[in-house]
Amino acid sequence: MEANGTLSMNGAAVGIPNSEFILEGNGDNVYGWVILNDQDVAYEYTTEDGNLVVNE
Repeated sequence: MEANGTLSMNGAAVGIPNSEFILEGNGDNVYGWVILNDQDVAYEYTTEDGNLVVNE
């Protein structure tokens, strides 16, 4: 956790080979993405007006 209260991490999706993700956020907002390379798909997630929004 950083001094401003932001937590960030990266890694791979459990059980999904050749995947990767990042996630960062604080008590109010999150941002990140997950890439599923073998499936040629990626998702971005953000916070908008307090709601989690996921876009392909």
